Amino acid sequence: MKKILLLAAAILCCGTGFAQRHSVERLFRDGMAVQGASVFNLADQGASFNLSGNGIQLNGLEVISFDGCSRQAKEQMLRAIRAVDDPGYETWVDVSDDGEHVRVLAKKGGEKIEDVVVLITGDEPVIVRFKGDLNRDSVLQALHTIK
Repeated sequence: MKKILLLAAAILCCGTGFAQRHSVERLFRDGMAVQGASVFNLADQGASFNLSGNGIQLNGLEVISFDGCSRQAKEQMLRAIRAVDDPGYETWVDVSDDGEHVRVLAKKGGEKIEDVVVLITGDEPVIVRFKGDLNRDSVLQALHTIK
């Protein structure tokens, strides 16, 4: 009986290791810690934008670029970006083109959108997060105007 319990525990531990989800928060935390990463945080600048006519109150903008990082660091972040599977976010856009992959994730807070996260992979990975009170239709309209 002890052998069966130990075997079951080993299978559960190994299984959760392979199926580990990476949250958006963890991705940003790990991304900011990468040596050579360029980090821009609008909240650190003490600014906010109110585009109330467009249904957008932007309180935060975070951008992490890895263009100044080593190849190994970029590959590590590419793996982390691809592993993002956060149940608090829903995928709005998932597109691949010319070796680049773009995913747009959104986190709802009632009728408003609290966060929109853009994950870009390719030669130069980039992570962007918009925080605030965002109107879904306004965000989708803005995404459609980007060429």
